[in-house]
Amino acid sequence: MRTNVKMPTCKPLMKTGI
Repeated sequence: MRTNVKMPTCKPLMKTGI
């Protein structure tokens, strides 16, 4: 979830808990 700060594509990853 902290990667979503630098990666806007982390939106779909947020579901995985990353």
